[in-house]
Amino acid sequence: MARASILIVLFYLMHYSGRQLLLDYGVVSSPWASFIVYAALFVVSLIVYGKHLLTEWTRFRKRKKKIWNFFLEVFLFSLLSIAITVALYFTISGIFSISILPGGQSAVRQVVSNLPTIPGILLLAVSAPFVLELTFRESIIGVSERSRKFRLFLTSLISVVAFVFIQISRPREFWFYLPLAVILTAFYRRYDRNVWASATLYAFINVISYLLIRFVPAFSSF
Repeated sequence: MARASILIVLFYLMHYSGRQLLLDYGVVSSPWASFIVYAALFVVSLIVYGKHLLTEWTRFRKRKKKIWNFFLEVFLFSLLSIAITVALYFTISGIFSISILPGGQSAVRQVVSNLPTIPGILLLAVSAPFVLELTFRESIIGVSERSRKFRLFLTSLISVVAFVFIQISRPREFWFYLPLAVILTAFYRRYDRNVWASATLYAFINVISYLLIRFVPAFSSF
């Protein structure tokens, strides 16, 4: 419980105050500020959760499912997340004539537009997935006892809402990020609350989004 509280507090301090200090003093641009902050948070996460990550990796490797079945599920859950997001976008825009797309640029699009390939991939596929999954899945859901079903439901709900609100700048964007939050939480729970599973899924979704935005013109607005 202590390490969960430490990581959550440090995350919010560095995500907001640390990033803002870098921007206020004109040290770097916004995408580079995100890269630096998440690199620092990644190191902090390793310090706070290092032994736990090793234990969870051992548990992950001993699971009954074969590795190819796992990656097939990662692929299918990624497609499901993207499909639901696209369906929500067209449904809400068609019914209410409003766009749920991020007001400025989505985090992935900012990376595509403003960071070189290697730092961008490191941010999207390594630091951000692990930092966010350790903060919003492991530190919120992982601390609950498995036998407490209602508490697990409540912490899962808090995880989803907290994760979405860290992403959005306008209320309507909630629906853009909601499918991703639900899918990641469901995948984390599906693999018996193993952060390696949900972080892998998150990294895969980020990389797929990166490739779609960069190379497929139809996705350039997402």
